[in-house]
Amino acid sequence: MKFPFAPRPRLRAFSLVEVCLALGIVSFAFLSIMGLTFIGFSGFQKAIGTTMETQIAQRLATQLRQTDFSELMAGGASTRHFDIEGLPVSAGEAVFTVTIDAPKHVALPQGGDMDESPNLVLVSFRITKRGSTTTPNAYQVYVANAGT
Repeated sequence: MKFPFAPRPRLRAFSLVEVCLALGIVSFAFLSIMGLTFIGFSGFQKAIGTTMETQIAQRLATQLRQTDFSELMAGGASTRHFDIEGLPVSAGEAVFTVTIDAPKHVALPQGGDMDESPNLVLVSFRITKRGSTTTPNAYQVYVANAGT
């Protein structure tokens, strides 16, 4: 005997509780990933700042070595300003400030004595990043009189 109304197969679906639990798990994972992204971006910005500071220091060291020795000795302490790309700018637009100390003659051992060499100086400079609370990084460059 055939029944006119056969029972339909029951369709299974997710209950509201299962959906809420799944959304909670997904949102917890998403928030964790967002937190890691923020930490990654701050580390990336710090790396960019360190890279630019190093490039500014290398450029400045090269400029000091190529400067005429008499001009270098005539100049005293000075300050230069750079933007985030390492380009020279005015003080108001500066991200990096470089404070250059006056050149100092270096004492070299000569025949048992420590005499200052008239042809070698030590130039020190410090690079400070705007808004940084850390101690500025200090650099030193030896500049020799190349006879020019």
